[in-house]
Amino acid sequence: HIVSICHGPAALLACETKDGQFPFAGRKITAFPDDVDRMTPEIGYMPGHLTWHFGERLEALGVEIVNSKPDDSTQADGKLLTGAGVQPLFVAWSRFALAALLLFWMLGLRPAGLGRLLDWRLILRAALIVGAIASILTALRTEPIANVFGAFFIGPIVAYVLSALLLGERVSWARTVMLALGFAGVLLVVRPGGEMGTGMIFAVLAGTLYGSYLAATRWLTAFYPPPFLLGSQLLIGAVLLLPAGLASIPASTDLRVWVLVIVSSLASAFGNYLLVVVNRTTPAAFVAASRSRKL
Repeated sequence: HIVSICHGPAALLACETKDGQFPFAGRKITAFPDDVDRMTPEIGYMPGHLTWHFGERLEALGVEIVNSKPDDSTQADGKLLTGAGVQPLFVAWSRFALAALLLFWMLGLRPAGLGRLLDWRLILRAALIVGAIASILTALRTEPIANVFGAFFIGPIVAYVLSALLLGERVSWARTVMLALGFAGVLLVVRPGGEMGTGMIFAVLAGTLYGSYLAATRWLTAFYPPPFLLGSQLLIGAVLLLPAGLASIPASTDLRVWVLVIVSSLASAFGNYLLVVVNRTTPAAFVAASRSRKL
């Protein structure tokens, strides 16, 4: 068997013979879409434009690519097994579970103190970030990445409003104008298109949940230290995503993919730890607006 995922089918191009024969002509595959690669570097996936696209070259040689979205679709054509990418819910779950496992003791998650994880406020906060991740992954199944992230960055506005209403943070014209300019800048960068389907409902929901998560983080920093807040988020999130994660574990994955999953988990955990630390002294609205830098 030949198994390939994501951009891996590009390696099939090496099988073309000098006289132009291609053994995979007529086969059906799934792969990472050229249309998404063409959106770089605007969406931040790579630092520059690709000089060529493997999908169109395979199609020119007679291969049929059956998917058009960066989803988790797979295709079996004889002994050629292809996949568009690793299951997104597996990636989401692994980021919580692996980071919680690797950082368990460092984050103050001692067995004697695990009872504190039953605090409804901690569960709510973890559920908000899990819901945001699940919603944005759902949106990305059917909607262009630029449209999804344009809608997702409604989050800072939600955090700003909730922080003012629930936490009593100061509202000023300067902050309001700067927040509006920041959101306009996001739209300028991602340049969402006019065609928007029902998946955009999930993109807006993701931004709303994420903004609520930021406000909840600011709220809970007065009750728990940053390491424990991060640890509770990772552990509770891993439990909430456990059914979806176990159902989507890849049967066979290259070692490099597992390395990337682990690095992604630790990098995400470190970023969220810094977020919690900053929230102890900084208004949630400012923190939310600064998150647009990840573009």
